[in-house]
Amino acid sequence: AEKLLRLNHEHPLSTGEIMEAFKRSGMEFASKNALTILYTTLKRSPKFERIAGKAWGLAEWYPEKRKRKDQDESNPPVSNAIEDLLEPFIRRK
Repeated sequence: AEKLLRLNHEHPLSTGEIMEAFKRSGMEFASKNALTILYTTLKRSPKFERIAGKAWGLAEWYPEKRKRKDQDESNPPVSNAIEDLLEPFIRRK
């Protein structure tokens, strides 16, 4: 998928477009849910970024998005911080 995106001249592709390109290249998929597997693989890979909820691009094309995601992960969610503060006052059944 990375080579495909690079060959596509920095133009994001949808999951379906990536799958079709794989099929045109001669790849065969035995699984009925190959598209879902591809989506999950791209989502878990740090090399790819989901763009506008429609397409995939290389993370290196969107460094500002990666920085934002890294900051979000380094700051705990507010709800967890509030729960931690209130823990002594919460009655458990």
